Amino acid sequence: DVQSGLISLCLELTEEVVGVDKVYAFAYNERNCKSFNAFFGVNGEVKTMGKINELSHELITEFLRIGTDDLEKIEKICDRYERPVPVIMEMIYDVKTGSFDAHYQYEHLPEDVCADEIFLDWISEMKNKKK
Repeated sequence: DVQSGLISLCLELTEEVVGVDKVYAFAYNERNCKSFNAFFGVNGEVKTMGKINELSHELITEFLRIGTDDLEKIEKICDRYERPVPVIMEMIYDVKTGSFDAHYQYEHLPEDVCADEIFLDWISEMKNKKK
């Protein structure tokens, strides 16, 4: 349910944006550091939130805050069922077909690697797939 909520949050953010066909949601969740981010397929082109004109800075900031807060819920659910907490979640939702795919990583990142690097690498990977 929480994963669905994160995708719904992404869809709410882009409800005024014409042509959104994919949602790429990224979560980084270590007990002392959490972050949430997303980018989108818009008319077949991969776009970060900053490249979508309809999204204001205030709206993006609130979106990131809510998404990051929701990562606490994932941690609590995993703890309740004695399951490992995913360190990285890469979720893809296809708006046209309703299909959902996700990749989970449970290993902690080396100290010289930050979540932002992994997020930016994922954006590049998805852009290269579109070419």
